[in-house]
Amino acid sequence: MEKNLCVVLLLSTSYLKFAFCTDNPVSTGFRNYGDYRSPSSSDNYSRSIELANQRCMTAKERDSLECGTYVEKGIVKTSSPKDRDRWNSLHCSTVDRDVVSQLMQVSKEPIYYLSTREGFSSHMLQYNTIWNWARARERSVITFDYISLKHYGNVSVSVCDVFVLPKTFKCLKGDQRERLTSDFNCIIVGKPGGWNTVPRFYDMNDSALICSDVNIRNIQCVAGFIPILDKSNVIYPPIDHNLYGNYTFSKYYNKLFTRITGILRVQEKNTIVFHWRRGDQYTRCEKGTDRGVNCKSVHEFIKTVNSSSTKFNLSKFTKYLSTNENDTSIIGKFLALIIF
Repeated sequence: MEKNLCVVLLLSTSYLKFAFCTDNPVSTGFRNYGDYRSPSSSDNYSRSIELANQRCMTAKERDSLECGTYVEKGIVKTSSPKDRDRWNSLHCSTVDRDVVSQLMQVSKEPIYYLSTREGFSSHMLQYNTIWNWARARERSVITFDYISLKHYGNVSVSVCDVFVLPKTFKCLKGDQRERLTSDFNCIIVGKPGGWNTVPRFYDMNDSALICSDVNIRNIQCVAGFIPILDKSNVIYPPIDHNLYGNYTFSKYYNKLFTRITGILRVQEKNTIVFHWRRGDQYTRCEKGTDRGVNCKSVHEFIKTVNSSSTKFNLSKFTKYLSTNENDTSIIGKFLALIIF
């Protein structure tokens, strides 16, 4: 495996993107994926189920799934007052156990995930989320190369080409998608009417089902920007692991990155690049679709940069700023106030 040179991270809370490059081992705060068992391994609770045509869960089924997850996690008796209040509000003690048992069954089949057409960093976030959820249920993920005309033109993009990834996450060519998912009623998950639930964005028919939540235990095929879902709900496993491990580039991209840094004359061993999206992003800010640091003042951006530097121990890194902010005086404030 080639030496790891560059790391790309996403802060989902503010959607600030940054990349850092180093010769030294870096702790990302995630556990490694090396202890993950193959999805073919069996477990008492993980049994094969017949995959029927998909439909949206009813509100009652979603609540029943939540009740079953509370029991499975063993937090009914040792839970916090907030969890107990939630348990009581769902009337979990009186739910139909047969319904709960059916909802809790786990498929051994892989999850087919249809991502959005956003940029590469967004896809890294999406893939890490769906892989963590699948991993928690000892399932694997299959996704497809995508074309984002806005970002890359008519070029097929695959995260599997860039990084060395575990066998439980697989990327296939886009032309294989129709053949492999034709027997499934792929659903879109998210809020109806939202930017992330428009069927044509996923090359799906207008009649495609749009569901507010998804049962990750037995879902066959799902589309949508899943990081936007309510991950605090216990039906969604926590994001405790990192799909990208130590962010090891594939052989080709390792050579490409080395060549690019040479052309740019980036000679520092430890560097970090913060991406502060402005300009066209203001449209999303005004519509309320982005409330993160991209929409806030330079002082808020600097606070986020400094807190990230402290969290990931980046005090000795040389910092670069990548932005489409036109006001050079604002950029000057960044350079003057950032803590190095």
